[in-house]
Amino acid sequence: MVLLFLVLLAQLLSYPPTDDPDPDGYVTYAEHLRTTRTLPESRRLPGYPAFLAVVSTLSPRPIARNVYWVQLALMMLCSGVAWALLRRWAGPLVAATALGIVAAPSYLTRMSVVMLPDAVYTFIFLPVFSAIGWWVLSRQPRGGWLWLLPFAIGLFVLQALRPTTAALTLLLIPALLVGAWAQRRDTLSPLPWKVAFPRLGALLAVALTMFILVDHFLDTGARAYNADVPLYRVVIYLPPASDAPAEQRIEAAKARFREQEGQPIERARFLTYLVFQFSVELPLEDVRAVWLARLMAHPTAYLGSVVEDLRLGHYQLTRTMVPFFIDLDRIPLFRILYPRDDGSPAARVFYQSGLEILEREPYPATFPVETAVLQAVLRVIAFWGLLVLGAWQLAKPAPGQVALWLTLAALFTLMTAATNTVDARYLLPFMPPVVLAQAVGLVWIARTLAGWTGTGPQRF
Repeated sequence: MVLLFLVLLAQLLSYPPTDDPDPDGYVTYAEHLRTTRTLPESRRLPGYPAFLAVVSTLSPRPIARNVYWVQLALMMLCSGVAWALLRRWAGPLVAATALGIVAAPSYLTRMSVVMLPDAVYTFIFLPVFSAIGWWVLSRQPRGGWLWLLPFAIGLFVLQALRPTTAALTLLLIPALLVGAWAQRRDTLSPLPWKVAFPRLGALLAVALTMFILVDHFLDTGARAYNADVPLYRVVIYLPPASDAPAEQRIEAAKARFREQEGQPIERARFLTYLVFQFSVELPLEDVRAVWLARLMAHPTAYLGSVVEDLRLGHYQLTRTMVPFFIDLDRIPLFRILYPRDDGSPAARVFYQSGLEILEREPYPATFPVETAVLQAVLRVIAFWGLLVLGAWQLAKPAPGQVALWLTLAALFTLMTAATNTVDARYLLPFMPPVVLAQAVGLVWIARTLAGWTGTGPQRF
């Protein structure tokens, strides 16, 4: 175990501090907080800027270096706690396998030292939502209703860090219902609905209260900004509904995009462009004026755009989940683009299947495209095969929890595809559960091949 922790530490130390002096405006926000003790008008919430303001006081070095060392320490601490809990619950082999996956180069560990709120949010999200799932799905949880207080604090902090917390908490309710249904089918510890429903009602009341408090006291523009993003998505991916002047201006902007970027805007990744400035070219007033008419006129086309986003984004998301793909240097951390739709073999494969191939040039002129496609398909099979296998094994001792996390991840992924675009940063909090399932799947395969029949504290 010591060796794996040293490998994890060495990997974290190999990553540089964030070179952007003000990523997404968080440093400017933090400086404003530290010097004025007031909240500026911003599309960001103050949770991570407050964290940066505190970290900046630890030493006179640049804030990026302070953040690097603090988040590195948090990553090591959280990995150690997770390993200890897994060792106790699932056995030392699963715990060691999960730690080995985390210690390998991966998007999760790379993002853990980046000066953005994603890693800090993940470190808080997992214990809070795991504890909520345990509390709701247990017949008689220790502490009873007293757990509502730490849940309230945790949800308040999470909402102050990222506005998607409100959506995640609302999606948690149907996910908990699915988990409760799965738990009721467990003959060893069935969960009565009369126990589950009061807890769900109390949790919903606490979550709404925390959202209202953050929205009233801490939000100076984040909710308004994020509420406009789905409107841009509707306008970009749907054709006009009339000949209104605002419609004509938007279509003219789309024509300029084709001239600037060399392809239709509908074929590019949503709001991720090389040259095109969408907030300038597509004025918010025009977007607000036409989005509802477009959606009402073309609802089926909008649903098709959601499916298309999932289809084109599945491989980009899959390759960031676990370190089976030794191509981390090819995965941008912040600005992930779709391949240009230029008719090349790589472009044809991508827009037909979502698979990305032939990314590292130059390839030999005779390099077979079929070989690259086969490699990508095998990567997808390896990812989903181990994930499904691990979830199947985990569902035996914890059916409610597995159903809860699978439902929550699926609903949140669908929501992001429908309102924005699927992105590994949004789904970073779900990567540690994926690692657990992968570890359980690998351990099951190894024991099955070895014919292991031993006894002891091993759960899998």
